[in-house]
Amino acid sequence: LNIPYRDSSVQITAEMKTRIIKKVIGFFPDSPISEYWDTVVTRARSAGINPAFALALWIEESGASSTRIGSFSGWGCNPSVKQTVSQSLDCFIKTTVNSPPSPDFAKWAGNYCGTPAPGFQVCTMNTAGHDNKNFLVNLNSWYNEFGVAKLKGVD
Repeated sequence: LNIPYRDSSVQITAEMKTRIIKKVIGFFPDSPISEYWDTVVTRARSAGINPAFALALWIEESGASSTRIGSFSGWGCNPSVKQTVSQSLDCFIKTTVNSPPSPDFAKWAGNYCGTPAPGFQVCTMNTAGHDNKNFLVNLNSWYNEFGVAKLKGVD
């Protein structure tokens, strides 16, 4: 798994937006994804972050802020603190922008998941001892919904 998380040039088509919002609402009817989609794309891109990655992470972590998931943080950033969508997006952006610039997605993921120490498999367990083994699988699944590998640079 190697998501180009710092590639802000990734484009998201109107068809992708409609299809993914419909799918998310199908799973998480109370998600505010329609309301915040454009904000997430704009903020991620302006911070130098791949907008499809930002959206996929939001969906993976919380069903795009669905209350059915019960997460305090839409992006899973500082998850023990109750945050608004904007506060959680700010935390995700700050954490990602402040992580060492690297094309190595595993380094970002290990930092974000809180992988406890060298020698642990990335994102299988975090520093709080919580099981994260499905994080990368689920993130990759949602990221693949965008189909950006073949559509990169297409408006």
